Amino acid sequence: MNRSGYHCLVLIVVATVTMLLSGCPINPKRVLLIGDSITYAAAGDISRVGNFVGDTGPDHRMTFAIIANPGIGARTTFGTPSDPDEYWSGLIASAIQPAAFDAVIVELGFNDCAFLNDAGDYQSDIARIVGAITSADPDVPIFWLTMPQHPRLPDCASTISGDLRQMIAAGTYPNLMTFDYGTWADGHPECFSDGVHPRETWNIDPSSGGSPMPADYCEGLSRYAGWLKAQLDDHFGPKAIL
Repeated sequence: MNRSGYHCLVLIVVATVTMLLSGCPINPKRVLLIGDSITYAAAGDISRVGNFVGDTGPDHRMTFAIIANPGIGARTTFGTPSDPDEYWSGLIASAIQPAAFDAVIVELGFNDCAFLNDAGDYQSDIARIVGAITSADPDVPIFWLTMPQHPRLPDCASTISGDLRQMIAAGTYPNLMTFDYGTWADGHPECFSDGVHPRETWNIDPSSGGSPMPADYCEGLSRYAGWLKAQLDDHFGPKAIL
């Protein structure tokens, strides 16, 4: 089945021409990001910060391949095929080739919350995604984001994040690690519009006479993208300047 049969968005974000004009060595890290509506909405911001190096050097530029679909989860899928194992194994196999990526990030879980029960219930869903990734590339590091508190399903975060940490501790998948998105997001509620989705850029309604920006406003998508880039910078580490 070709990729279009999965009814998902696949964005390949490439480094901009400024990299070619800068005269700097070009060695961008290649990162695959798999996610739901949060990733879908933040794709542009993630692309932008990936090409911003600040004072970390040109080797910290990153290009992203993004597989994002609003409403998707590790257990919750739609489209053809509808079976989660077949869906994710086919989709990931079509996106990953050995040594094609320096890291894979998984941002999934919110859309599975309504279908979870007790602790341990999500481990098979994590294994579904991680297994498909490692089958395609056994050596690529995988970072699964922990869950923030869900405003309507408060037990979901502890179930998903707890299952994730147990699987990492068990060492079944040595390349499975985590970025602690849950702690960051729970500490910045002003950055979220509904407790789940990061806020978009503030737009003033022209008909309102120029309503002021709220004092506690946070441009959540940009902040989320910057946080994600910082986690990757820490993982890849500083590069020596030759």
